[in-house]
Amino acid sequence: MSLGISVEMSSETLITNKSRRFGTILAFTAAGMLSGILTVTAVIYLDPVDPFVGIIFGTTVAVSLALRQRMWPAGRIIALIASSVMAYFAAIWSPGLITELLRSLRILETASSFDVFSPAIFSIAGFVGAFVIMLAVLLLFFQEKGWRAPAKASALALPGALLGLISSLASASIQEMAAQWLTLSQSWGPRPGQFYSAYLIWQTGMAFVIAALLPLAAPVPSLSKNSAPAAGSPMKLSIGGKIFVACMLAGTVVLGFFEGQDLYRTRQDQHHAEKSQGH
Repeated sequence: MSLGISVEMSSETLITNKSRRFGTILAFTAAGMLSGILTVTAVIYLDPVDPFVGIIFGTTVAVSLALRQRMWPAGRIIALIASSVMAYFAAIWSPGLITELLRSLRILETASSFDVFSPAIFSIAGFVGAFVIMLAVLLLFFQEKGWRAPAKASALALPGALLGLISSLASASIQEMAAQWLTLSQSWGPRPGQFYSAYLIWQTGMAFVIAALLPLAAPVPSLSKNSAPAAGSPMKLSIGGKIFVACMLAGTVVLGFFEGQDLYRTRQDQHHAEKSQGH
């Protein structure tokens, strides 16, 4: 009799766990889609924040993980948001840097050029951005240390390359859809509309990857649901994790300084030009 009750309870627990996991995946995916929509909106209407739109996806992932862990670790959330900002910059600049490296190694012809919106470039950007994000998530919210952290981050970043490829292939269609409701801006890059697909598809897909694959990893003990609730948790990271977090925070501050300085100079030039026209 007790054996039957035990089996029944085990079955109910299994069904409950599957339902919870499905709900988590659905919630994360929906949050990623909302993040993509908000990113596109920010790019269209808030030109000065364009370089830092990674904040939106970083905040979405950090809040989603905090809700899932039932904890609000302020330091980890801030570090993950900074990592998302740097992931955005890394995704943008990595194709050019890789191309220059291949040219210096004479693997690629010096005179050859590349299309910054090609499927290959989108795939590279998608992988690099995903790698930075996944490494940050593994270090900050899961027990990953040593070589396992970058190795696992590389494996989990592979879907990011596929999402980048899909984004490139869907770019024209999404631009056509967007053009029906708004006039596409030319303020960031040659054709900013070509990035809309990446924001929508990549962010939605990576949110799904985080929810679908990371539950297999063990959560940080200080963030587990068995721990007493608290407003934050100490940044108990390995030396490598601390170096990574320090680089992400420092990089965000430095980039923010230079972008702010550039924006200030641009506004000053516009002000001087308006005064000159007035005279």
